[in-house]
Amino acid sequence: MPRARSRLFRDPRSPFWQAVWTDARGVTHRKSTRCRDHGAASAWLAARELERVSAQAGIPVAAAVILDVASAEYVAEKEPTWSKGWRDAVEAWFRDRVLPHFGTERTVGTITRADVERFRAGEIDRPRRRGGAVSHATVNRMMAALAAFGEWCLVEGRQYHVANPWAKHPPLPEDE
Repeated sequence: MPRARSRLFRDPRSPFWQAVWTDARGVTHRKSTRCRDHGAASAWLAARELERVSAQAGIPVAAAVILDVASAEYVAEKEPTWSKGWRDAVEAWFRDRVLPHFGTERTVGTITRADVERFRAGEIDRPRRRGGAVSHATVNRMMAALAAFGEWCLVEGRQYHVANPWAKHPPLPEDE
């Protein structure tokens, strides 16, 4: 394996710090850090270095895919097997509830179980458009759909996450 490179430098044509680093496969990358501050650029480069070391040690590393792209890819892939109503429901949950809460630019691998628990707690108390609170059955179906999304993210080759933070939440009691 070639020697790993890791350094920051300034490019006179850009206001941002530039970085050169070697990934786990030994490929050297040269890219803007999109950081104007040296400390932030150093933290960005340290994250790349941590990814390299983790991958070389055999520790699973999640691919850096934003939630907006991953959710759209998931819905598009599952569309042929779902009914139109279920596809519309899942797409609406992602568009109206999940993406605004977590942020469209958030990387899927950075979502933790605590983040999902805060999301779930907010959904339990959320009022409906026509008055009253959202039913526990709706929250249970949404969490089941998100757990399936989390399993989809774990598939070998995709590896958007290293664990499923949406799975194994206790279901809420539902009215008969």
